[in-house]
Amino acid sequence: MLSLVPASAAFASQTPFSSGSTFMAPEVFGSEFSSWAQCADAGPEAWTTGDPDSLPCIKVFTYDFDGTTETTDLLAHHVFDQATEAEKLTDLIPAYKRVKKETGGTAAMVDTYFGGAERIEYFNGYVKILNEATGGQVHVLSASWAPTPAAVWKNYIVYVLADVGILMPAEKVVATDDPGADVAADKAAPAMELAAKAGVPMSQLLHSDNGFKYDCQLNGAAAYAVYPTPTTGSAAPMMAHDFQLQVKMASACPGVPTPDMSGLPTFVPVPRRVGSGMPGEEEADCFNKVSTSCNAPP
Repeated sequence: MLSLVPASAAFASQTPFSSGSTFMAPEVFGSEFSSWAQCADAGPEAWTTGDPDSLPCIKVFTYDFDGTTETTDLLAHHVFDQATEAEKLTDLIPAYKRVKKETGGTAAMVDTYFGGAERIEYFNGYVKILNEATGGQVHVLSASWAPTPAAVWKNYIVYVLADVGILMPAEKVVATDDPGADVAADKAAPAMELAAKAGVPMSQLLHSDNGFKYDCQLNGAAAYAVYPTPTTGSAAPMMAHDFQLQVKMASACPGVPTPDMSGLPTFVPVPRRVGSGMPGEEEADCFNKVSTSCNAPP
């Protein structure tokens, strides 16, 4: 059995490394940085955390998978540990099933890697509200891990999401290739395609990612971004407060009514403050800086 503290239990006892997520507006990016790489190397501590004073109208929402939808940023490491070299190129699902067996089954996977059954329930609840507000413009946008091709990575994510009960159909999962070495994957290009298909400018797309460099990438492409509150290691998962704030962003668009969020976790405003208080772990620094690739397992 893998010796992990269930994420659902960990969240109950942890003090986050920052008081609030980092909301990243492209106009702030443009005034402070000349490139997304410069933004990434500055780190989230260069930004103000907490809820913004005014909310943009957002019509397309994208979420990273590892460490953002998934809560620990460890699942892919454990799947890669189990996968053969052939499976990394063709099909990661058998390796995932082996991790699942060692962990103790579906319920144990939900508790260990996805924050528990309650988080799955409210994750689905908020995604449903956001889909209703945007006409179905909620997506998972993830970079593969070299050498796994994007198509194989997508199939793996689609399988895992269905297995743990997150309601995200295959056509709403977008994967992009990891170039390998020290080159960051390109998440901005597929995000631009999603915005174009939806018929909206990039300024009406918001991407949420525990990989701060990817938040910077999207900012550099004129989109909004959210770096959720970091928890442990390189994880910065989407939590109830992040979703509720994003529902308010969807409702900021003309003609979109404020949805009924009764029955979902209570919205608690988070005050703004300078600096995110990033953890000092080497893995977190590796993941967020552009100078070192963290898309490949150690």
